[in-house]
Amino acid sequence: RVQPTAVAAAGGRRPERIDGVDLLPLAAGRRKDSGERTLFWRMGRNAALRRGKWKLVRQSGPNVAGAAFELYDLERDPQETANLANSHRAVLDELAREWAALDAQMVPPLWGGRAAGTAKKDR
Repeated sequence: RVQPTAVAAAGGRRPERIDGVDLLPLAAGRRKDSGERTLFWRMGRNAALRRGKWKLVRQSGPNVAGAAFELYDLERDPQETANLANSHRAVLDELAREWAALDAQMVPPLWGGRAAGTAKKDR
């Protein structure tokens, strides 16, 4: 989100609970990177979390019984071809806990989040 950058550029004070990063220090050359931050998203039945080189992915959607997370090292595997969930269990567990904490702060999906065959029927 660009709102923190726009607020800073206008000389305003950033609200406490707002998503985004002030990119003015980066644009002005006072910083070389935008800093590491965790990215989290849900879209329909898919969900993911990205922190640093790691990406946690669940293709079958939130709250679907038996859905398994996949784990990818994007530095070594940017095409996400090698699922490292079994060989890096500690990383997977840590990111899954972080995903669950972020997901708990969100409203339930308004569309596409139900398990197959459980959609409400139109009246």
